[in-house]
Parts: sequence; structure tokens; C-alpha cells
Amino acid sequence: MKTLLTGEGAKPLASGALEISKVKIQIFDDQNPPKTRMAIEAPQCVFDSGKKIATSAGPIALRATDGSFSIEGIGFIWDQAGGKLSISNSVRTIISRKALQSGKKKEGLPIHVNSDQFDYDKESNLGLYRGNVSAAEGERFKMSCDQLRVELPEGEDSPQSISAEGNVQIELKTAKTLTKLSGEQAHYETSADDASLLLDGKPIWRSENYSGRGETIRISDLNTCLLYTSDAADDLLCV
Repeated sequence: MKTLLTGEGAKPLASGALEISKVKIQIFDDQNPPKTRMAIEAPQCVFDSGKKIATSAGPIALRATDGSFSIEGIGFIWDQAGGKLSISNSVRTIISRKALQSGKKKEGLPIHVNSDQFDYDKESNLGLYRGNVSAAEGERFKMSCDQLRVELPEGEDSPQSISAEGNVQIELKTAKTLTKLSGEQAHYETSADDASLLLDGKPIWRSENYSGRGETIRISDLNTCLLYTSDAADDLLCV
């Protein structure tokens, strides 16, 4: 993929770099003619034309052109040659429901993801959230973990896979039940009808009246909290 960095004003610095105002970085796909896949905007950055690296201690915003997700944060490094972006503080992401479900059923609130840091590599199409990672969809779904990986399929902006790693804590709330789960890894999967979660790494679950554990736990319906454990005789339906 190709990228283009532009700005509305540039001031030469003693180091030979340029201080650019109202920065816009466009990330294009590989189509002919190319189309803008994502756009990064910032009030200001310092650009080293030799190394092709832009840095700033100020705010940054990244948005997919199809509206499927947006990311904001404070402080960044953009490696134009390597196609890598690092945001160093106060990362806030919104992922739309249409980006998470491949079928017709695309109702529900967007997912909000917060973290201390975020790294993106356009060649591998991989985004990595690190430090105090939390994700929530309203009051229905809440999760915290050490890091969260989001993989985008080639040429698309909707996540291909989402994986939480390290000290994964999940809360699922329905009209009648609050279910808490924990494990070392969680994998988010989509289908034509809804989304599901697969939890492993010594996972356990507990609700007001019940609890259990298994080698893996699958949450097949986030709306009703339908749980399947890999070594349980009966499945649990929380409604």
C-alpha cells in the first residue's frame, strides 16, 4: 500500500527536519486507481524527510474511510517507509457494529477500546493495543486484558480476527444475569447472525447462582450469554 503525507504549512528547523501544520496522512489500497483506505490527521508534526519519519507529542486521529473504526490518542511516531504507526498515550478506539459482523444482523452499540499505547503495521495489517486495555459495548459486554490484537484482512477495514491476551477478564450482562469470566486468552469470532467469544487458558465463569470451568469456554450468543464448556456435561443458558 502507498501513503501520502501532506500539510497546510511547513517550517524548516535547524536539524533539517520540517515542522508541518495540519498534517494529513492518507493510506491507499492496491487497486488501480488506488483508493484511500485510512486517513491520519494531526494539528502538527516534525517530519524528517531523510528517514521519512513524522513525530509529534500532540493529538492524532486515524479514521477508516468507510466509517468502520476510528482511533484517537496523544503523541505518535509515523514511519512512512516502514508503514508503521505508534501512538504513545491515551488511546481511544471506536469500532462500529457493521465492522464486527459479517452477516445481515448488524445491530447493537459500537465497541469502545481504551489503552495506554497502540501500534499499527500496514504491511501485516495488524493493530496491537497495550497497557491497561479495556473494551466495552455499552453495559452488555466489558473486558480487560494485557494486550489486544486486531487483524484486518487484505484490502478491507473490517477486523478479520480480534484476540485478547493476558489476564483476560470479561463481564456479560443480560436482563436477568451478570456473568463473569476469566482466562489467559479470548478470541472474537463473527458469523452471519451474531458474534461469539472463545475463552481458553484455564478459563472459569461464575454467575449469581452457578460457576464452572473448562479447557475452553465458548460464548455463542452475547445477547443471551449462552455458554459452552469443553468438559461439561450440560451447557448453561443465562437469560
